[in-house]
Amino acid sequence: MRDQRIGNMGAGNSSNFHGERIDCGQHVGHSDVSNFIRTHDIQGEDRRILQGCYDLFESKPDFVWQNCSIEVMCSSVEVKFVSGDESNRYLLRFREGEIWTAVLREEISTQFFNVYEWLFNLVKGVGEAVAGAIQQNPNILLP
Repeated sequence: MRDQRIGNMGAGNSSNFHGERIDCGQHVGHSDVSNFIRTHDIQGEDRRILQGCYDLFESKPDFVWQNCSIEVMCSSVEVKFVSGDESNRYLLRFREGEIWTAVLREEISTQFFNVYEWLFNLVKGVGEAVAGAIQQNPNILLP
């Protein structure tokens, strides 16, 4: 799945959305998407696009899905899964043979988490590289 950050562009705005809106209660989750796929008997490429939501769920912490909207554009159906104030907004669609995820808007706590996760992964990568170098040459730290 490819991520694309498109800011506050028109795609996915409520006034432009003409599909089915699913109110998911306290949070949007795997079961909401699975129930939609099952009850609408979605197959093929459209099913793959909807299942792309699962990867999106795994990429962010749970608090994100308490205030979000995920708009999914398929060839046979458009659906928007919503919860809370919809302050985290995402768009999934099929483009150039791949599932694309566009970030339409994220609240500040989600942005802080993104920076924290990036820094954590950077420090972890540096630590692993240093540990690997020491493991290959234990005398590297000796004067």
